[in-house]
Amino acid sequence: MLIGNGSIIVNTKRNILIIMIMTAALMMASGCSGKDQTNPPQGNPPKTTTDSSQNNPPAKDNSYIFPESAAQKLTEDQIRGLETPKMALARNEIYARRGYVFQEAEYKNYFAQKTWYKPDMNFQTDDLNTVEQYNASLIKFFEDKFAKYAKQYGQGKQISNVYKLGQSVSLDMNGDGKTEGILCQKENNTFIVTINGNSLEIDSNNPFEYWAVVDIDQNDSYKEIALGDYGPSEDLTTFFCFYDGKTIIDMGKTGGLYNKENTLDGSVAIDGSGKISAMARSQILQTWFYSKEFTLAKDHRLQEVPQLLYSVYPADYDVFVLQPLKLYLNKGDKTPTLLIHEGQTLKITGTDDQAWCLLETTDGKKCWIAVDNYDTLRNNGLKARETFAGLTYAD
Repeated sequence: MLIGNGSIIVNTKRNILIIMIMTAALMMASGCSGKDQTNPPQGNPPKTTTDSSQNNPPAKDNSYIFPESAAQKLTEDQIRGLETPKMALARNEIYARRGYVFQEAEYKNYFAQKTWYKPDMNFQTDDLNTVEQYNASLIKFFEDKFAKYAKQYGQGKQISNVYKLGQSVSLDMNGDGKTEGILCQKENNTFIVTINGNSLEIDSNNPFEYWAVVDIDQNDSYKEIALGDYGPSEDLTTFFCFYDGKTIIDMGKTGGLYNKENTLDGSVAIDGSGKISAMARSQILQTWFYSKEFTLAKDHRLQEVPQLLYSVYPADYDVFVLQPLKLYLNKGDKTPTLLIHEGQTLKITGTDDQAWCLLETTDGKKCWIAVDNYDTLRNNGLKARETFAGLTYAD
């Protein structure tokens, strides 16, 4: 469901990721990426069912996707409400209304069916009025945003030794040259790890049906067991433990989850260096995530590595500026001075997860916003969703 300025609300974080992935995949499958609106529009058009034969010309109609897009600013709700293949058509409709002459056959055929479409060889894209420019930019923002997420997800790193709960395996877990008999199972919402007759119980909420053997530090003799959990409201969690030859030791937990295709989707990154990078949910601005770093303590348990600034997960978060605002040039500044105009795109690249978020303009300038009471911008006193499009909020 949608609220406010079109900010999307979903029930869980995993659903947010699923929505992003599925929406982006549909868009890419439909070819809805396009050139920047300041260049000739078009882009890779969606397939249409136009019958272009001379004997059977298609029936014309006078409909628009957005009838008022030349005079009224579109909202995020309206764009998110489109079937994804229509985003590129809606953007190009803005140009077609002015007579833009399309070169791509699919667009040419699609707009030829519109009774209102009158090709004008003299039209230049710079002739769009400010509202049309704004709307074309807003639609293109969402096209690009979803295409970006399609590239970020589903590119997991292959890992070995992933098993289903209840499956017994034999592996050397502590480097002594002897294999251990290992069984990981669940009883109600409790993980039970058994190695050579020794057991460890780990309380969970919604156990994932697979577990993995990982090697956090390739320079030590131990391998670790990773147990995934969806959490009480699908707040993804991974529990870790290891076997020292006598006892199974609970190492602690991180955010994120691996999946049954034997991959790490990036929400839990283990490269064998002794460090883990794991997804964590931010406590400010919106429902989003950053990367939290962990290392191994002397007792081989996980310990968090505090950071002054956390990198946004899975990558920079794009927002569209709905109204002018001033940004801080430095963290801790009392007065914002950098003016950003509506229609611009910003990247959120990091956060201290307390009050400050680092942004970057399209020309690479670093700047900041400060947040009070979760999502009120100190910059202008407005809710973040009133200033930015592209934010996400979950129950």
